[in-house]
Amino acid sequence: MLSELYIGNDKTKESLLASVKAGRLSHSILLSGEKGNGVNYLALLLACELLGVTSTKELYSHPAVRIMEGDTGVRREYSVGAMRELIGEMSNTSIDSESRIVILKNCERFNTSSANAFLKTLEEPRSDVYFILTTNDISSIIPTIRSRCSIYQVGDVSEEEAGEYLEEISRDDDIIENLIRIYGGNIGKSKRCLEDPARYALLKNSIDIYNLLLKGDAYEVAKAIYRYNRDKNSIAVILEDLTVLCSKKYTRKTVNVIDVIEKYRGLLQTNANLNLMIECFASEATRAAAV
Repeated sequence: MLSELYIGNDKTKESLLASVKAGRLSHSILLSGEKGNGVNYLALLLACELLGVTSTKELYSHPAVRIMEGDTGVRREYSVGAMRELIGEMSNTSIDSESRIVILKNCERFNTSSANAFLKTLEEPRSDVYFILTTNDISSIIPTIRSRCSIYQVGDVSEEEAGEYLEEISRDDDIIENLIRIYGGNIGKSKRCLEDPARYALLKNSIDIYNLLLKGDAYEVAKAIYRYNRDKNSIAVILEDLTVLCSKKYTRKTVNVIDVIEKYRGLLQTNANLNLMIECFASEATRAAAV
């Protein structure tokens, strides 16, 4: 199932499947990959392989599976309370002989307290429990958790594989070509744009903002972003798209702009005044692009 449904990353798939078949899969797995590369989907498929079920949908109601994504605050961080509850559940012996699986999605959402609470479980692992962690930012996972996990890295597929997959969703060759030009082999990001017209429209706006940045037009940059001044999520997506666009052509200018983008991606997680943030970002980013 995993080998057929998860595209690309053949060496990673082969290694995981061989370990499952041989009964020597680590009980603490960390799947790492850029957003859009399907680490959460891979985690679900791996759980299916371990349990012998044929659909990822079955996992959400399966008695041996616990799936978590973070639960508190704007950033949906994992709370220490949720981790302690999980530890209590996993300390109980399984009623039957079936292995239990805990999937912890997006573990970059651990805060210090929840990470340390979870670490206690990894330090004394049970033989009947598999922990499958995922992250889009492995550098944010504390070293003591990383050191106790078998880490599997996934990356973009080839542009040819991406094109073949996207053609099953849409027959608009122009849009597919444009998406591959921007996102390369990151299937998830392109798929989202194909399936959601509003997301593709947001990408086109991001391209316009990128061009305005390079022209040094701070007023028009701010004006273009102000359209979303009541929607932090859309602004976050724009900043993410701008990072991708800048990364396509590394110059001193684009590297400087990426630094500014990262600064404001962090500020976006705070309660800072959004209108003022947009104005300051437009000014700083255009200055950075002019250096």
